[in-house]
Parts: sequence; structure tokens; C-alpha cells
Amino acid sequence: MIRYLLLLWVAVWVGCGGPAPVEETTAPYSREELALQLARTAPGPDQRQQAEQAMLDRKRMVADARAKGLDQDAVVQRALDTVVIQAWQEKQIDAEVSALTVSDEEIREVYEAETARWTIPETLTVAHILRRSSPENTARRTRDREWLQRMYAEGIDLPAGEGFGRAAAAHSQDQASRYRGGILAPMNPEGAYDAWRRELLAAAGDAEPGELLPVIETKLGVHLLRLVERHPARTRSIDAVRETIRSELLAEKEERLRAQVMQDLRERYPLPTDRGQ
Repeated sequence: MIRYLLLLWVAVWVGCGGPAPVEETTAPYSREELALQLARTAPGPDQRQQAEQAMLDRKRMVADARAKGLDQDAVVQRALDTVVIQAWQEKQIDAEVSALTVSDEEIREVYEAETARWTIPETLTVAHILRRSSPENTARRTRDREWLQRMYAEGIDLPAGEGFGRAAAAHSQDQASRYRGGILAPMNPEGAYDAWRRELLAAAGDAEPGELLPVIETKLGVHLLRLVERHPARTRSIDAVRETIRSELLAEKEERLRAQVMQDLRERYPLPTDRGQ
């Protein structure tokens, strides 16, 4: 709404200073001004009459505003400048931005130059039974560690989905995983944002899927682990990342285009600065 009023204000403002032929009449507004007003006037048999009256009233308000010097107000000037700049951007820049393209060859060059970026490192799925305690609570940690070590010794041959899963549901204090057999979301070193997750990954080492791992301690407490699955490192295909690369290249091209347009403007319209340059 504000933008429409400003556009209309500019149209009326400009219209006051020059000829405005409308269907071979002497009406003091242009076809463009009337079209804007008609678009904002309710349809009906007297739509045009109402639109014309509104335009004439606006002309009168503009004339009075000018007579009072409001056209020199800094806020008004800035608002008018903003509308003009928006129109300039739509005409001078947006069309060129819309015409920007990225070729398949450009995408391939980026893909091949940044292979490491598209590589997903080896990911491990680990299940755990966690007994929570603070590092300062040494007595509890000792009891939990001894208890889990006995479970490790007794359950080393049990399948993950049977004995370990039942034990996790019965004894783990990790509420997010205990009823999923103790299974945590897949992790890799790059995505392990918590120290305790990195410690679990390190403990898994070269273990084989299904292997029960010795008890470890982290800041959360004491863990008994089982490696559930290894997902080998892989590189995402070019088709999987094509649109990501395309969007990035288009953004880079747009940034360069806008910078070049502004540089050309600075050279064409040199202006003094507050420092008197």
C-alpha cells in the first residue's frame, strides 16, 4: 500500500510539471496515472468518474503540499528517492539478474575442484547403555563401571537386537535411545559436535558391526557400547549437488553484476563526499 501511494505520488508530482494527454483531452493527468487509480477504484458504472475525481483531488493536494514547501521535506525526498531507486533496480538490474545462467561445464568444474566438499566421511551407528553420573561422583561411577563391566563380560556374545536391546530398555538412563535398543543417531567425526560423541566414536575404533565394546566414561557418565553398523565414506554424485552448485554460482554472478553496476555508476556520477573530495 505504501509503495503504491508513493508511486502515485511520484506520478502526480511529475504530472504536474508537464503535458498529460489523455484521450485527446486536456485532463491534467496521464493515462498511466489514471490506470493506476482505476486499478484502485471499485468497479461500477461510475468507476472512471470516481477515478478521475480522485486524481483531480490528488492534484490539488500535491499543489497545496508544494505551496507549503513539503516537497522539500527530507523524509518526503527520501521516500521519493526510494521509489525511484526501486524502479531503477527493476529496470536496470533485475532483468539482467534474471538472465544470468550457469552452464553444466561450470557446475562440473566446481564439482571436480571441490571433491572433498562432497565427501561424506565414514559414519558409525552405535548403541549404548548409559548410567548417568557427574565426574565428581566417583563412588557412583565406580559402582556403575563395575556393574557395566560385569554386563560386558556376561553379554559379549549376545546379539545387539536381543540381550543388548533389552538391557538398554531396562537399565539405560539415556531416555532418547533406551527404547530404541540404545541405538544413537549415526555419527561421524565431522558431525560429532559433543565431546562425549567423539569419545564414543573413538572407542568404536576398528570394531566390527555387532561387536560389544569395553566400558568407557564420558562427562555424561559410564557407557557400555555396541557397534551396530558402519557406513563407508562416499562421495555425493554431481546430480545430487548440482542445484546447490548452480545456486552458489548464480549468487556469485549476481554479486559481481551488482558490484560492476555500482562501480559504473560511481564513475559516471562522481559526487563530492563530506570530506570535500
